[in-house]
Amino acid sequence: PNIFPAVKEIFILKGQQSLSWILLLITIRIILSSIVLVDALWIIIISLWGNNWLLKNRILLWRVHLNIFFPRWMIHRLWIIQILLHY
Repeated sequence: PNIFPAVKEIFILKGQQSLSWILLLITIRIILSSIVLVDALWIIIISLWGNNWLLKNRILLWRVHLNIFFPRWMIHRLWIIQILLHY
């Protein structure tokens, strides 16, 4: 995966142990997606208490965070959550 260049290099170097590296990457993905779920819940909680300025800042930080850490297919799914929260 292009999000972890260092891991990708190790992955290429250790061809014989490729299965364990695939499992490691899957584990990392699962951890990252659970972080996203927590973040989504946090945004929902803030929107219920209704501090608009804080909510907008949080979404902005969340977008930056996503651009750094998450693959595109996850982002598309999360845009839907964000759009739903706006209405």
